[in-house]
Amino acid sequence: MEKIGMVEARRVLIQRFMEMTPAVGLPVFWENRGGVELDKVGPSFVEVILDFNGAEAASLGNLASNVGMVVFALYTREGAGTLTELEVADRLDAWMSRKSLANVQTGVLTPGRKSPTQQGWRRVEWLIPFTFFS
Repeated sequence: MEKIGMVEARRVLIQRFMEMTPAVGLPVFWENRGGVELDKVGPSFVEVILDFNGAEAASLGNLASNVGMVVFALYTREGAGTLTELEVADRLDAWMSRKSLANVQTGVLTPGRKSPTQQGWRRVEWLIPFTFFS
């Protein structure tokens, strides 16, 4: 296993998602966005959050095993139904799940939190765990 840092792992994951973005066909916002103009964004959009949430010594010599989660939060207008949510999940699963991407390994897509509708918007999370060695 080759060692990489968090910056490189983040770059690899973002690059993979950006290659898929045209197929999703929705506006994409990142976790550090200033805000979203909800009246102009359309009926759906995706927020991407990269969460580096752990590391431990690996049994492979002088390496640390790092883990994290890519959180894809899909926002849809109330009453839009679940078809868009499922279409986005299918694309994420095909494009991001169970991949080895330049020393970053991704796991299986799983559903995350489903927030109650707020101000006319429904939020559903899709989660993909990832690991890399540093």
